[in-house]
Amino acid sequence: MIGKAKIFFSEVLFKPVNPSSLGLFRVFYGGFMIYEFAELKEYVLEYLLQTKFYFTYDFFHWIKPLPAEYMQFAFDLSLIAAFLVMMGWMYRISQVFIFLSWTYIFLLDKGHYNNHYYLYSLLSFLLIFIDAHKTFSIISFWKNTKNTQTTVAAIPYWQLLCLQLQIVIVYFYGGIAKLNADWLKGYPMKLWLVDDWPFPQWLNDFLATDFAAYLYSYGGLAFDLIIPLMLFHKKARWWAIPALLFFHVSNHFFWNIGSFPWFMLAAILLFFDIGKRKAPKEFEPYPMQMKKLVAGFFMVYFSVQAVYPLRQFFYPNNPAWSGEGQFFSWRMMLVDTVDGIRFKIKDKKDPNYFYVDMGDYVTFKQFRKGSRTPKSLLKFAHHLRNIMIENGATAPIVKMEIYKSVNARPYALLVDTSLNYAEAEYNLMQPAYWIMPFNKEDEPGTGTGNLDLDLSKTDSISRY
Repeated sequence: MIGKAKIFFSEVLFKPVNPSSLGLFRVFYGGFMIYEFAELKEYVLEYLLQTKFYFTYDFFHWIKPLPAEYMQFAFDLSLIAAFLVMMGWMYRISQVFIFLSWTYIFLLDKGHYNNHYYLYSLLSFLLIFIDAHKTFSIISFWKNTKNTQTTVAAIPYWQLLCLQLQIVIVYFYGGIAKLNADWLKGYPMKLWLVDDWPFPQWLNDFLATDFAAYLYSYGGLAFDLIIPLMLFHKKARWWAIPALLFFHVSNHFFWNIGSFPWFMLAAILLFFDIGKRKAPKEFEPYPMQMKKLVAGFFMVYFSVQAVYPLRQFFYPNNPAWSGEGQFFSWRMMLVDTVDGIRFKIKDKKDPNYFYVDMGDYVTFKQFRKGSRTPKSLLKFAHHLRNIMIENGATAPIVKMEIYKSVNARPYALLVDTSLNYAEAEYNLMQPAYWIMPFNKEDEPGTGTGNLDLDLSKTDSISRY
């Protein structure tokens, strides 16, 4: 077994391959990062920096926003760095800057979490160590004008393979997450496809049927689980192209998921050899110590990527209900939920409660994602507690009331309303003990659509 592992790492990971597909992917990647930085810049500067509370991530609560002028400067530098990466000039230092700046912005707040933002952060990290600038770059173009040889500088296969694996992990674990009872019953597609789409009426009528919901649900499940195998098969990958085009283009027109469909289409380039006319020439052999370092990094990184998303299955509650395991698990477009959230506060000596409008503290985007992960709301309760203490309260009481409907089930109470959340402990290593058990008896689609909660005292309600 050890001998076979050595053969794999020496003969497969370090075999020379043509870098052309990687170089072309880098061009598209740089363009997408320009677009994403520009999109986030407006939201961060005009909205996020104006809020009074941030839903920070576990282990990264220390990350804080910079003053507006410094944040503006950071975005401007990031746009320049993304352009330089797209051009393949000053590649390494620009890619390091992109990874640091994008990941910093990403970790500022859960409010703008997206699975593809997480993917961009991971890919930005991997691209630091990869020679993606050897083709389709200013430097390679300059060299080609002076060199008439038909060879290109090769790269070791591990540089291409690590990006390929990262992409197929998104598909595969997206499929794994769909292996839940609601998805197999056609939810949330039975809710989402019934809409006034800008299509011919016959197509809208078809999409409103249960058959269409099951077709989309089971088709999406099969697609996510099979596509990774097809992309790694030389002949089957060509047959995967029509499915990839249909899947991602339809996702773009059905759902508002940003650049993700187009980026995943661009990532197809990584699985095709587009430079066969120029055979790769051998690169300088790796020293054994360097081979061991690369192999170790390869195994550790992808072991984490393979195991970490599975944590969603080890929490006592359904992740769609509790939000635990929701992030960083490639759970994409899986659930339709409606939430009603209300906070009320008082000092122990006061007779009456005061209702808190979360809109005074966070943006709607923050609130929407915060409601998706209720454990984050405990941090908000502690924030209210601290403000009360600063204003003279001696024994703050913070009550939290959350009602939730998952895939059109009847609304149910999500949290224990008897607790004083000013005193509730936040434990990142354990499930939230104050989240009520998910009622498995309620079937999706059986709710009345009415939320029995007086929200006149707060605007805190969301649907995602």
